[in-house]
Amino acid sequence: MPKKGDKKDPYPGYDKLKRVVTLKTRKFMVNKLLQRRQMVVDIRHQHLATPSRKLIRRKIMKLYKVKDPHSIVLFGFKSKYGGGKTTGFGLIYDNFRARKRYDMRYRLVRDKFAKKPEGSRKANKELKNRKKKMVGREKAAAK
Repeated sequence: MPKKGDKKDPYPGYDKLKRVVTLKTRKFMVNKLLQRRQMVVDIRHQHLATPSRKLIRRKIMKLYKVKDPHSIVLFGFKSKYGGGKTTGFGLIYDNFRARKRYDMRYRLVRDKFAKKPEGSRKANKELKNRKKKMVGREKAAAK
């Protein structure tokens, strides 16, 4: 006998829908000069929110047999209107040293592998203009 508070499910079988994240890559290219592999990453995620970069990184590690997760860079992800599909860009560096050398500084800062520059842009410009009026040791010691 059903309880008084139980409501009939308005969408029967909704829980049984596939809630999987599938990942496909296209426009794959090996860039020997920058010691990396680069690709466009397409993610299908029906009935789910946009997956985290951490999850995508793990899937790419498995797909391309990468040992070091720090050598994978993911950026530029845009979800399509209506959901279910997200497209972005991925880079797999040959090793972490290559990433530190060739990857853009703001991406290293974002992943906490580099420090953000100190001071504001305005302060740096003011210092530069003060230094123009100085000479010698005074200029070198200016802060």
